[in-house]
Formats: sequence, C-alpha cells, structure tokens
Amino acid sequence: MVIQPQFDYVSSFSEGLAAVAIDKKIGYINKVGKIVIPIQLDRAKDFFEGLAVVKNSDKNNFRFGFINKKGEMVISLSR
Repeated sequence: MVIQPQFDYVSSFSEGLAAVAIDKKIGYINKVGKIVIPIQLDRAKDFFEGLAVVKNSDKNNFRFGFINKKGEMVISLSR
C-alpha cells in the first residue's frame, strides 16, 4: 500500500496530484501521499495544463479561481 487510508474522499491523480477531502474540506496530495496543497478548500477540480478550478470561502466571502500546483491563486474569478 502506497498511501494509507486517511481521507474521506480521494480523486484520481491528474498531473501528479489528487484532490483529497477531510471533514468537507479539500486539498491535494502527491503520489506518495504527502499533502502539497493544504486541506482548506471548499471545492476543487482536477489539474489541467497546470491549473485547477477551486472555490474557497471565509465567512460570507466566496472566492472562485484557478490555482497552480503550489496552491497559489493565479486567476481570481471573484471580485
């Protein structure tokens, strides 16, 4: 077993990363199971051409955008 069961949900790997969920928050792991983008997002899609669509909220502020493989918001779709 490469990655021990510890997540509520795991997506398929896409560009070397997989979205994982714990307690309804999402982050990304690499192929050895290391969390490379912290588990703090509300929604997250697979990576495609180096970017992934995500949604994050803090209180009443919802934020949509694209993150890179470092977890940095590179294109914000919210005001």
